Amino acid sequence: MFRSYWVITVALGLVILATESRSQTAAEDQPRQEESTSDTQSDSKQQNPKPVDLTPVLENIEAAIRDLIAEEDKIAAEAQQNRESRDLEAQEGMAKWAEWMFYATTATVVLTLAALMAIIRTLHHTRRAADSAEIVARDTKAIGEAQVRAYLHCGSASYEFGEDYLTATLQILNAGQSPATKVTLTGTAHVGLIGGLEHMPRVLDNLYAVETDSDVEPVSAQGETEGRITFFLDHHFADETELQIGQTAQEFFNTRNQVSFDLRLAWRDVFGQNHLIDLQLHADVNGPIEVSGDLSLYVDG
Repeated sequence: MFRSYWVITVALGLVILATESRSQTAAEDQPRQEESTSDTQSDSKQQNPKPVDLTPVLENIEAAIRDLIAEEDKIAAEAQQNRESRDLEAQEGMAKWAEWMFYATTATVVLTLAALMAIIRTLHHTRRAADSAEIVARDTKAIGEAQVRAYLHCGSASYEFGEDYLTATLQILNAGQSPATKVTLTGTAHVGLIGGLEHMPRVLDNLYAVETDSDVEPVSAQGETEGRITFFLDHHFADETELQIGQTAQEFFNTRNQVSFDLRLAWRDVFGQNHLIDLQLHADVNGPIEVSGDLSLYVDG
């Protein structure tokens, strides 16, 4: 680039020098013509000095300009090629970077999914461990409560007939290590008339009482108490006014041959849990009014 500028400067300098040289030659010839016109006339045959030929200079200038243009075109082409090469390299680099970014993003997604699956699996096992721990704690608590809570059962039972009532009396025992509260007896009574042959008895008629209940005193740990439940003829047996054998309820009540009770014993332990057992008590009765006797325990559930 600097060489081109230098060539142009030299060419312009040569043109300027040639022009000045021609002017000086013309100036030197002018006085001579004024001093002696006669000499001019006599020397008319003298030849005029030759003019300076600028064609080579102009050709050199044109050649230099062409070289300059060619060099500038070459430089521009090289610059364009370099720019295109750099653009191509930049595009290839961007494509390579995009490819690596795709691989990196894919790897990140895969690792994220793997981490998520690991977290889900960890949470699942943690939940299972927590559930197992909860089950163990619940079972341990249940075992501890079972070892301490109250356990009631019927030790013995008896019945008593009055003129218009029937009572069952139970001995209630607590085999547990803590007291029982809210103790109640609930149930019904049944009176049956037995007939038939001695070796083949059968029930001739029945008298049923409606359900009633009775509160019982709390039972201490390893202690006992007495529970009583009473059925009255004119209240609990009120619906049984006519019997199949033609007797009244009072007559039937006074000629009974069999008595049974279906009872439920319920209580609450120290942990606030409610419990119950079913009792079926039975006795054969032979005797006049106001008899009493022991009851056999058929079911203690």
